[in-house]
Amino acid sequence: MRRILHWHKSAAAVIAVTMVLGAVAFAQQGKKKEAAAAPGPGTPVVLTKRKDNGPYGTSAYSFRYMSQDVAVHKNDVDLVYNNCGLLHVAPQGGLKNRIAKVKGMAITDAITFPEQNWLTTAVEPEKDGVYVMEVDDGTTHLRVRIHISSVSDTELHLEWMPFRDASKGSSGTLGACSGKHGAN
Repeated sequence: MRRILHWHKSAAAVIAVTMVLGAVAFAQQGKKKEAAAAPGPGTPVVLTKRKDNGPYGTSAYSFRYMSQDVAVHKNDVDLVYNNCGLLHVAPQGGLKNRIAKVKGMAITDAITFPEQNWLTTAVEPEKDGVYVMEVDDGTTHLRVRIHISSVSDTELHLEWMPFRDASKGSSGTLGACSGKHGAN
């Protein structure tokens, strides 16, 4: 009888340890999923594939207006995920936008301004692709970096942030004024 009780206690201990280890593994798996789903440092944007020639709607984004809302940008946009599967970077006449793919898999990998390989109409979006885009409408000129986190036949997920060429050094500060002086 003692052997049976001893075996029963040992089996219970093994079951308890197994349950604890399973709970720990489950918790770690949940943490991995949370980390994978954590947003990057940029502004997230979801573009839906444009299916017709109507208003851009959610298929477009304007960096100049920092908006996907047609009431804000009035179809004056810089990116369009078009029915052809390409990401158009100069969707309207007069834009001198251009885009270049750079090395890396995260938005923070875009640290220097590319010298070559610029495209001026469209780019084939790649999952985990990192790009630098120059936006120029003749009056506004800005540069952004883009990371595409997923691409499907119906939508494209990206994040973007302003681009600053890390090779150019950092900005200084204005020296202290020594007293009243005139403006010039």
